[in-house]
Amino acid sequence: MSRILALCILGFIYPVHGALAQTYPNKPVRLVVNFPPAGGADNVARLIAPGMGKVLGQQVLVDNRAGANGQIGTDYVAKATPDGYTLLFGSGGALTVSPNLISVPYDPIKDFTPISKAVINDGLLIVHNSFPASNTKDFLDVLRKSPGKYSFASSGAGGPTHLAGELIKGMASVDMAHIPYKGDAPALTDLMGGSVPIMVTVLATASSQVKAGKVKAIAALGATRFPQIPDLPTFAEAGFPGFSAGAWFGILAPAGASPDVIAKVNDATRRSVADPDTHEKMLAQGSTPITSTPAEFAQYIKDELAKWGKVIKTAGIKLE
Repeated sequence: MSRILALCILGFIYPVHGALAQTYPNKPVRLVVNFPPAGGADNVARLIAPGMGKVLGQQVLVDNRAGANGQIGTDYVAKATPDGYTLLFGSGGALTVSPNLISVPYDPIKDFTPISKAVINDGLLIVHNSFPASNTKDFLDVLRKSPGKYSFASSGAGGPTHLAGELIKGMASVDMAHIPYKGDAPALTDLMGGSVPIMVTVLATASSQVKAGKVKAIAALGATRFPQIPDLPTFAEAGFPGFSAGAWFGILAPAGASPDVIAKVNDATRRSVADPDTHEKMLAQGSTPITSTPAEFAQYIKDELAKWGKVIKTAGIKLE
């Protein structure tokens, strides 16, 4: 009788446990942004979060945990309970660049469960209006005729735009010195003022200056043309197939998240990003909306980690 009673009890418990598992989420979800409020990453996360919450049936609250180029927020999520209530709005810098440059307190592959891409901020190559070139071919010809004469600005050493410049140098076999700035704004100011002739940035930083004719856009540095500037060719179209560089963000959970959580958050992310109003607002900010399956995102992170590791090694980049 005791065995029969035990089986009856188990038969009662398992369905209840299964029902509880289906209730995710039953409280607000935190989306950790590893950069400060009012920045590019934060702005996009706050566009996506409400739509995710609408699909999930619970609020998705943006939680800014900035510092150390995104490492603090990233590490916080890596060590969080994998129950789906703490998610990361992860960045390429913290997950695929920093681990190749310095020792980070998390493993970008083992400590996370990728869920979906959310946005790509592809790189943009711009020059001062006096620069003697207006397209990629002429730009490279100028550099090759005067190796070492020209320099390019980026938002900081070891950042995505710095590495994009190094990728240009490596693939096109050209020489230009790197000038790191403390952010995009001062670099763009110096470019417009003529203190530096070239800048590698992202569209969100310089779209208004390009449209106003204050700087010249040479090439889009992503895999495809910008929807916002469809007439601007990509660097890849100029004879460098496979070239792609810029910043990206996506949704990740701590390692060990359940398939149910992954599926629900992926669906919520996709539906939020696809919302016409959200989609248009992201484009207006200079960001390109994009989603993926968890498997596609996981492979993308692995590929990016290897790609930038090679660029960093070839260029001999080291952070002091």
